Amino acid sequence: WYASAVVDGITYAGDVKLEVINMSFFVDDNEFQQSTEFKCTSDPTQRAFRRAVERAIQYARSQGVVPVAALGNSDQDLAHPTDDAGQPIDNECEVVPAETSGVIGTMALGNRSQKASYSNYGTGAVDVAAPGGTSTGNCASGVPSAAPGSTYICISGTSMASPHAAGVAALIVSQFGSMGEDGDWKMSVTKVESILQGTTIDIGLPGYDECFGNGRIDALRAVTKTTASAYDAAAPNCPEYTE
Repeated sequence: WYASAVVDGITYAGDVKLEVINMSFFVDDNEFQQSTEFKCTSDPTQRAFRRAVERAIQYARSQGVVPVAALGNSDQDLAHPTDDAGQPIDNECEVVPAETSGVIGTMALGNRSQKASYSNYGTGAVDVAAPGGTSTGNCASGVPSAAPGSTYICISGTSMASPHAAGVAALIVSQFGSMGEDGDWKMSVTKVESILQGTTIDIGLPGYDECFGNGRIDALRAVTKTTASAYDAAAPNCPEYTE
């Protein structure tokens, strides 16, 4: 999405005090067909885009909005990104909004809880892992997604994983939030984040890791606030994944 549309949308979410927003996109430049995945602070225009989105996110959070974002589908270690030639990208460059402060970054899992081959990851960028599928058109390994004409298609991507995380965040708000005087359902953003990340099932390396963050989201554990440690030893360690 164009940067201007993203800022407008996130700001609107804050204005109307939505409980949770899902961002299955990265911020494009504002010019037609101009797309730069990594926004670098050394570039004045890209820096302006980043700061505008950062301000919008912080405003939305201040209004009670929980922002969830897809990490992206470039198989990048966002803590050590590289360009198409394999050369390091300066780490002052970030994918927005995936790496924007205050966003719940979501990576994609395949059907064995393995890292999907396309999914971005990286220490500090990934918060949780969620089902994203490994193929498009195959419902055995893709994720059913709404399509025009009141039907579903099976596709894959971090854009499929992020809505899973946003959905669980919404369940948390519905279970533990309270009705405000204005009729809106309310819950502290930090509390939602804490429950979502604190009730995951640990996969990969024990504890937080660069591939899966805090672990695989679990809706039942989230709505019952089950924070007792749970480890799925059958899940493959990163970087084992399915092409």
